[in-house]
Amino acid sequence: MDSVIYGFFIAAFFALSIDSLLQIFRVSSRESSEDVSLIGCGVRLIAGVFFLIYFYALEDIWMMLAQTLFIFVFLVYFTVVAAYREKNRHFRKASNRSLNYY
Repeated sequence: MDSVIYGFFIAAFFALSIDSLLQIFRVSSRESSEDVSLIGCGVRLIAGVFFLIYFYALEDIWMMLAQTLFIFVFLVYFTVVAAYREKNRHFRKASNRSLNYY
């Protein structure tokens, strides 16, 4: 029974990682992260770290590995979102300055 539960948990972690990878591709292809909440990303990241600590306390190596994979992929996602947010912020400032001259 435990192996079935582990299988479901690990499948869920992989599904969340795949979701984050698909979001990375979406943000990269649109070159915009305006519709993504950085606060929401931060909350998900903190929750992931809490789960990693919990699995460490349980001494469950497989759950720790799955959670570490999720945190790594989510850190990449968070970095891509923040980078596009910063890039678009500078672009908006430059376009607003050019509009003020006319």
